[in-house]
Amino acid sequence: MNLSDINNSRPTGPKTNPETISYGNKDGRIKFGHLHMENENLDSCVTSGVYLSAYDSRHYMSFDIDGHRKGWTLNSCPGSYQILCGEDIKKGDFGFFLLAENGDIVIRAPNGRVRISGLDVDIRADGPDNTRGSVNIDSNQSVNINTGIFDVKASVGAKIFTSATLSLIGNTSMKIVSNFVEGLSAATSTKPSKTFPDSTSQFNKFSSY
Repeated sequence: MNLSDINNSRPTGPKTNPETISYGNKDGRIKFGHLHMENENLDSCVTSGVYLSAYDSRHYMSFDIDGHRKGWTLNSCPGSYQILCGEDIKKGDFGFFLLAENGDIVIRAPNGRVRISGLDVDIRADGPDNTRGSVNIDSNQSVNINTGIFDVKASVGAKIFTSATLSLIGNTSMKIVSNFVEGLSAATSTKPSKTFPDSTSQFNKFSSY
């Protein structure tokens, strides 16, 4: 369901709930059956079973029970949102577990940095067949890797491409091992080499991303 479908499914006119109960004071409140206002016309199609809020309207927790947010849990705070857990967890147990049975998990920081730190960090994509199971890293500027040992193993193939300059530097030594080693340069710009069937221009045409 997209946003237009949600808007079209919303009822017109204000929704009412005569069973709403509210307790609170100037510092905060708890409401059972709170109605979320959708627009300036006071239209609503979502009821919160339990709604906790501080004096700041941006600081709340809501357990929604109907409408286009049935079963949703919403948290909002104008300050820092922090979770501290796992102090009494034994080694090897989960200190924090997040599971989405269906749908995507999105972590965004449009004005900040996303940091993942741990004793070990594992990233794995596990698809059902060869059409899924990819790990994609996309950057508009650069990907920087600084490590002691950089080891890449590909069971099918590996490829490095750039439209500019490619530098391979080994201060101590460099080893290239293969059953066949083929190379092209400006000398083979129009004709193929003795061991390679394509010329440099043909190779660039079919190898570029």
